[in-house]
Amino acid sequence: MKRTWNSGWDIPGADIISIPDDNSVVRNLLTHHGLITTENIISHVRATYLGTETRAAQNSRQLFQCLENSVSDSTRKLYVAEIEKYSVGGTPVGALFLKFLISKTVIDTKVTAAQLREDQGDLPAYMLSVDSDVRVFNQHVRIIRQGLTCGGESIDD
Repeated sequence: MKRTWNSGWDIPGADIISIPDDNSVVRNLLTHHGLITTENIISHVRATYLGTETRAAQNSRQLFQCLENSVSDSTRKLYVAEIEKYSVGGTPVGALFLKFLISKTVIDTKVTAAQLREDQGDLPAYMLSVDSDVRVFNQHVRIIRQGLTCGGESIDD
C-alpha cells in the first residue's frame, strides 16, 4: 500500500489499483483481492488503458516491474512459463501480475474464510495459548480481520 501511494498508482486518472467487481463496485485490489476476479481486471484494463500511452499504462508497467524485481529467482522460475495468466495480448499487466502472485500465495476460497471465522470464534482459547500476551493476541486478530476483509466478509466487532 505504501508503494502504491508513493508511486501514484492510485491517483485519479492513473489509478491501476481500483477495479470494478462483477457488480460494478470499485474495489481496491490490495485490500479486496478476493472480490476482484482476473476477468474484472482484464475488462477494466481493456476499457481504460491497454494499448495507450497514458499515465495508467505507465503505472501498470511500473507495478509489473516493481513486483518482478521483488521476487526471488526461484519464484520467478515458477511464473515465467505462465505469462498468459498475467498479460493481455502479450502485454504484462501490473494488476494482473499482482492478482496472479496473490493467487499463488493466498488461497482465495470459502474454506479460507471458514477457517478465519473459526479462528475468530476461538479467540479466548488463543489468548490462553499465548499466555495472555496482548500484543501477540492483537496481531492475531488483525490478521484474521484483514483476511476476512480481503475476501469480502463482514467483520463482527
